[in-house]
Amino acid sequence: MQILAWLSVGLFLGYCVALSARREIHRLRSVGHTYGENHFASTSWVTVVYCVMCAALFSFVAVHTETFENQAVMALLVVGGLWFAIVDIDTHVVPFHAVVKYAMATCVLFAFNVGGDTRLLRQVCIGALTMWAMLFLVRIMSRGDMGGGDVSLGASLGLYLGWSSSTAVYVALLASFVFGGGVALTLIALGKADRHTHFPFGPCLIVGSLFAVLR
Repeated sequence: MQILAWLSVGLFLGYCVALSARREIHRLRSVGHTYGENHFASTSWVTVVYCVMCAALFSFVAVHTETFENQAVMALLVVGGLWFAIVDIDTHVVPFHAVVKYAMATCVLFAFNVGGDTRLLRQVCIGALTMWAMLFLVRIMSRGDMGGGDVSLGASLGLYLGWSSSTAVYVALLASFVFGGGVALTLIALGKADRHTHFPFGPCLIVGSLFAVLR
């Protein structure tokens, strides 16, 4: 019954995520604050795909997570991750205002979840700082190819990674770059991109983080 409940919630929230992301993409385009010209979010099948993805991830969480508090944390990671992924794919922008709201919601949820566990609280903070520092270093080394929004989003994702384990940050970073490299090589091999094509890295960070937390 619990899995069925999370499956239903996942379908509903997946639908909400797709609609909300579509509105944000429209807003970004209306103010000219976008670098990507993909129209992934406007295709008719995207909403169905996101509903199925969200429901599948929620069901996985329900099976592999024991307490409701932990399930709520994972649900926010999934919902936020899917939202940022679809916006970044279409616009190559990670909206800073959305990152701030997401980080605030995460901190409020963790305040109830972590409670007085100072060890876990320290681990969560270290995860965020480590993720931010490593991505900031990558941004400097790439001479701006990685956007500041990716660094900010990485810090928010680091909260979840620190909560998961002390090594999840490194697993997430490795998985993100492996996934991103695989996608880039595939697109180049198919003739859809070349060495000078810019790829949104936000979805790669989200895939890597989900892998690190859900593994």
